[in-house]
Amino acid sequence: MTLRFSCTACGRCCHDLRLPLSLREALNWLERGGEVEILADAAPVLAEQPDDPGVTYRRERALSATSGKLAIAVNLTLAATFSGRCLHLRSDMRCGAYDERPNTCRIYPAELLPGRLVVPGTKACPPEAWSSPGPTLLSREGRPADPGVARAVEQARANGLADVAGKARLARLLGINTSALENEGLVVHRRLKPELLTALETVVSGSIGPLEPLEWQFVSPSSKTRRLIEEAGAIALSVVELENASFLPFG
Repeated sequence: MTLRFSCTACGRCCHDLRLPLSLREALNWLERGGEVEILADAAPVLAEQPDDPGVTYRRERALSATSGKLAIAVNLTLAATFSGRCLHLRSDMRCGAYDERPNTCRIYPAELLPGRLVVPGTKACPPEAWSSPGPTLLSREGRPADPGVARAVEQARANGLADVAGKARLARLLGINTSALENEGLVVHRRLKPELLTALETVVSGSIGPLEPLEWQFVSPSSKTRRLIEEAGAIALSVVELENASFLPFG
């Protein structure tokens, strides 16, 4: 069945978000006066990874690191963060930075991860956006039908691969080395805007080479989970031990 969608300009998708960004998009967002956080989660590197497109996608874009004796894959996400309305949302519910908007905005409500289905009920869009005889969102094969959305998906996927080395350098410059356990939550790292802006400018300009990596530490609110992490040879911290960061639990 072909999925159709017609934007109602309700503005719901432009409120109270952590919006994933590429390195260049994060720099642009900061320069426009926005706030950016760095979200971190990680998982052990297993000898046999699940045969799942979403897992493969994340692993290809993860940082190779270690925690104690354990090899891990760290996922770093730069996110434009705002409570209430986006700083670019105008009173008529249209985007004031439409031509420079991030790829995540260009893709929505389609999905970025390979194999992930679009489920209308999980989107911020009202029911009428899906019930009207609007343009086709996805083809029968599940691909974006709009050429602009398809290009945004491909660009975002390419940026994710291209940004891996830069994210590793950014983490090193900012001293970021704490992460949540994948599927348990996220560690949300915050830095003063001038510090983050300078670090991003350095990374994006390519004016810095590889740096010695930091040893990573897992953060968990569960004493049982921390014990299991330590038994696997990694380093575990409690939430209260976090500095310049907070723990965002899932569920």
